[in-house]
Amino acid sequence: MHCFFTNPLLFSDSLLDELKVRNKEVETDFRRVNANRFTATIYSKGKEASRCNIWLGDRSSISSGIMYSSGSYNNNSYNESLNVEDDGYTMYLKALGMQFRRQDREEKMTFEGGSEYYWSMFIGYLQ
Repeated sequence: MHCFFTNPLLFSDSLLDELKVRNKEVETDFRRVNANRFTATIYSKGKEASRCNIWLGDRSSISSGIMYSSGSYNNNSYNESLNVEDDGYTMYLKALGMQFRRQDREEKMTFEGGSEYYWSMFIGYLQ
């Protein structure tokens, strides 16, 4: 799960920079809180349009997966969780399916797929 937080091609400030280039009315803020948590905010026309908090859950939280919260920075509140699972052949991420379609719970995602899943949730508020 650590590569989800360190791979710059995944959910990162470079994606937010690209969003600003394509949308002149958009400003963004990306903050790495620590090695296991970051926050991102999108502002459109000076007003907050979307915010997220992404962190690694641990044994003390409800889930030990990659947690996603839209807006809240409280560890007890989240909108989705991607958990590492395996089918005996490969490891993959699996969503709890709290936000999107029911079939998301059945999909086996790579780290890139998990990042795209959370990115879709994050920018969904802009569309």
